[in-house]
Amino acid sequence: MNAKGAEQALLNYHGLARTGGSLENIRNSISPNNPIYNAEVARALQLLRQAGYKL
Repeated sequence: MNAKGAEQALLNYHGLARTGGSLENIRNSISPNNPIYNAEVARALQLLRQAGYKL
């Protein structure tokens, strides 16, 4: 997993501020059209849960 995968997983969970979420990012870290998007986000969610992050 790379940092962009973790960032995207958190963006998906918390949302962008401009769309009513709580994170101030300007855009997504990984485009949903990127072939690695689903695998990166899934792996990031798994690792965040293992680390005790409440999702």
